[in-house]
Amino acid sequence: MDPFANVPSSVGAAEVKALQSALQGFLEATSAHWVALCDRAGNLLFHEGKDPGSDVAILCALAAGSFAASRELARRLGTNEFAEQVHEGEGLRILLHSLDTETLLVVVFQHSTSIGLVRYYSAKLANEVTGMVEEIARAGAIAFGQLPPIELDPARPLLS
Repeated sequence: MDPFANVPSSVGAAEVKALQSALQGFLEATSAHWVALCDRAGNLLFHEGKDPGSDVAILCALAAGSFAASRELARRLGTNEFAEQVHEGEGLRILLHSLDTETLLVVVFQHSTSIGLVRYYSAKLANEVTGMVEEIARAGAIAFGQLPPIELDPARPLLS
């Protein structure tokens, strides 16, 4: 699957290349498997890394749902939101990082990768790409929550 398949044609090649380069640099610096930018509705905006296959839409939707649940938990505890979450499973971790009020960074990486390293580079990537995403959104190329559905192959596993 093309990692920028959902990018509307109105986005220039330079913008796509800059965003792609930033995501690839993040993957190289962290040895993460996959990184994605999703909107808060759970729609995939951009991604790079090992093709996560059929679960990409579900992964983004669940990440957004998890973030929404934690935002409500934070509100009930008297704070705005938790800017970051880490979920750990057998062999894999997922880091969710809030870029802004509309965008989440989702990172899938192995336990052998330092979580501190991923957090550091996630914050760095967030600073780098937030302006890019905002600029693309201002140009009307991203209508948050209104991207076309991704064509998925249900037979492809996550991180094949």
